[in-house]
Amino acid sequence: RDGWKVLTVARGPMPTDIVVASHIQADLSTEAGIESTCKQAADLCDSLDLLVNNAGAIDEHEEWADVSPSVMISSFLLHAVAPLMLTRALAPALTASKRGAVINVGTIYSRIPDTEIVAYGPSKAAQEYVTRVSALQLAPDVRVNAVAPGHVRTQMTLSAPEEFLSGVMASIPLGSMESTDEVVSAIRFLGDRGARAITGTTVVIDGGYTNATRSSW
Repeated sequence: RDGWKVLTVARGPMPTDIVVASHIQADLSTEAGIESTCKQAADLCDSLDLLVNNAGAIDEHEEWADVSPSVMISSFLLHAVAPLMLTRALAPALTASKRGAVINVGTIYSRIPDTEIVAYGPSKAAQEYVTRVSALQLAPDVRVNAVAPGHVRTQMTLSAPEEFLSGVMASIPLGSMESTDEVVSAIRFLGDRGARAITGTTVVIDGGYTNATRSSW
């Protein structure tokens, strides 16, 4: 789309109906998967305009009373270590493009405490820190920012219990969940030259939910 040549990374194979230039199959919640992906991606990219670190997962055993060290470690590897290592490995290619940018995809739950996602929330908070220090390290050649979506209107979100969805909707000042297109628009803006004065920043895309939630603390 729009002439972009796309390299993707995922645990499984790329669906046949999606056409990309290259695909790396790897598990970024493991050290071996991160190391392998960094090497392959660096070998494939001489010049890179935009890196989007979009991996995310919530384990079914993340409750405060149940979460294990292994779940915590996997979450931090996926959400904080992998973005840092990929950004570092691809920094030469991002610099070579003369317009390189990195966008890390986080969550509002890096800011809102939730006892049911004790691995996901803190690891995404660490990702925001990685965003800021990477922005300092790579300036002025490469910009590094993040987006923090709220309750995006996807099939997974809409399959949640009605009581939960009603509570969320009642707490969103703008009155609706954000769409995937709205999140993509923010990523496209931050990755474009029009955002050349923006780095080290996290853009929250949640219809005002975080602000409203904080006001009730």
